[in-house]
Amino acid sequence: MWGIISSFEADIASSPDVRALWDRGQPPWVALEGRAALLHRAVLANSLALAHFVSADDVRHLEALIGTEGAPTVARIQERVLARIDDPDRSLTVRLVGRLGRLAWGSRARAGTSVISGSPELEQTCAEAALRLLLVGARAEEPPVIRSAADLGAVIDSQDLGAWRAWAAASAAAPWTGRVEEHLELVRAGGRIGETAGLEAFVGLVQRVTREDERRTVADQIRSSVDSTGLSQREFAALVGTSPSRLSTYLTGAVVPSAMMALRIERVARWVVASSASSGPDGPAGPPSRPRRPSDHELGPRARRRHARTRPDRA
Repeated sequence: MWGIISSFEADIASSPDVRALWDRGQPPWVALEGRAALLHRAVLANSLALAHFVSADDVRHLEALIGTEGAPTVARIQERVLARIDDPDRSLTVRLVGRLGRLAWGSRARAGTSVISGSPELEQTCAEAALRLLLVGARAEEPPVIRSAADLGAVIDSQDLGAWRAWAAASAAAPWTGRVEEHLELVRAGGRIGETAGLEAFVGLVQRVTREDERRTVADQIRSSVDSTGLSQREFAALVGTSPSRLSTYLTGAVVPSAMMALRIERVARWVVASSASSGPDGPAGPPSRPRRPSDHELGPRARRRHARTRPDRA
C-alpha cells in the first residue's frame, strides 16, 4: 500500500489542485491506528489517481486493493474518504464512477485503445468497482421513473449520483424481474451505442454480483448456525448427515447447500443449542455440552443413521 501512495505522490508533484485534495483528505485517516490508517490513505490516493490521471498501474493498484480487501470493502472506504473532500454535488465521486465506467465499457475500451485494452481482468475490475461504488452511500429516496429512451438518457447524462445510486440499487434488488432488460431495450431503441454496451455489461454484472452476495450470505448464516452450537465441524457434520469436507464447502461458500440441507442445518443447530441450554453444566445459559442422541423427528432418518455410525459407544 505504501507503493500506491508513493506512486500517487509522484504524480501530483505538478498538479497543485489534486495535491490540495490529497492534503485536505489525509488527516482523518492518518489519525487511525495501525493498518487502517494506511489502507484508507491508499484507497484515497488510488481514487484520486483514477479520477484525475488514470494509468494501467492505477487500475492494477485498484485490483490489488480489491484482491486483499474485497470489492465491497474498497467501495465503502472509497465512499468514506471521498465524501469528506467532495462538493455537495459529489462531482469527484461522479468523476470516479464515470472514469471507471469508461474504462470498462467506453468507446476506447470497445475500440481497444484504452490504457487497459487487452486486459479483460482489469476491465472487469473497473466494472465491478463502478457498480460497488454506486451501491454504497446516500441515494435518492425513489429510483428515477423511466418510461422511454429519453428518460433513461436523461438519468445517464444527469451526473446526479443520488439518482444513479437509486437506479443501481433498484436494479440490484430485483435483477431478474426483467426491468433492467426493459431499460436496455430502451437504450438500444435510442441508438446510444456506448450506453447500450455499458448497460449490457451492467446487467450481467448486477446479476453476477447479486449471486455472489447471496452465496456469501448463505455461507455466513450457516457458519453462524454451526458456531452457535460450540461443536466441531466434524461433530456437527455427523449430526446433519454429511461429511466434514462437504460442510466446509458450505462454510466457505464454495458450494451452496440445497434448501433441504440448509433447513436441516438450521434445525439441528437450534436443537443442539436448546438441548445444551437445558442440560449444560452451567445451567440454562451454560456453554454447549455433548448433546444427547437426537430423535428421528429432530434429525431425519439419514442424519440419524450418520449420527449412529459416529457414536463413540457404538459396538
